[in-house]
Amino acid sequence: MSQIFYDTKNDLDQYARDFEELRTFEENAVADWQRVAGQEFWQPSEYERFYLPNLRLAGIREKQRIVLQNAADVHMHTHWSDGDQLERVLEFALKAELDAIAITDHDEIGGALEARRIVHERRLPIAIIPGVEVSSRDGHIGALFVTRIIPKNLSAAETVRLIHEAGGIAVAHHPYTPEFLNKLLNVRLTAAI
Repeated sequence: MSQIFYDTKNDLDQYARDFEELRTFEENAVADWQRVAGQEFWQPSEYERFYLPNLRLAGIREKQRIVLQNAADVHMHTHWSDGDQLERVLEFALKAELDAIAITDHDEIGGALEARRIVHERRLPIAIIPGVEVSSRDGHIGALFVTRIIPKNLSAAETVRLIHEAGGIAVAHHPYTPEFLNKLLNVRLTAAI
C-alpha cells in the first residue's frame, strides 16, 4: 500500500522552497507587465507563464508528475461595453476559483488591458486573456490573445483574417444562437461562416 499522506514537516519545507523560488516573479510582476504591455502582439508575462502555474503546484514534491487542469471563462464583458464593473468581474472570477478569464468586450480592448494591469499590480492568482468580441457584418466573432481592436462591420472572413494577422485566435462565442433571438435583439449574434 502506498503512502498517501506526506510528513507535515517535509510538506512545509516544500512550501517554503517553492515560495522562495516564486518570490522573484512576484516581486517583478509590475515590471514584467510593463515589458509586455506595449507589445504589438500578445505575449505572456513571466508572471503568467511561470508564477501562476507554479503557485498552484506549491507544496507538491513530485511536480513533474502533475498535469494541471485549468478552469477558464473565455467570454466575459465589463463596463467597457455591456457588462458589469471590471472590479466585480475580477472579484467573481476569483471567487469562482477560475485560473483564467478572457475579457472580450464588444469592439473594445480597454477592459482587457486594464484587467491584465490590475492582476499584475495586485498579484492576483488569475491570468487575463485579452480579447475583443468583434461585431462583423455577419455576426459576433471572438478574438482571443489580441492587444488591439479589430475593425467592426467587415465580413466574417475578413474579420477572421484580421484577427489572425493580429496574432489572435478567432472563436465563435455563441455559435448556435436561434434566429428568433437575432431578430428579437436586432443584432446578429451568430456569424454565418
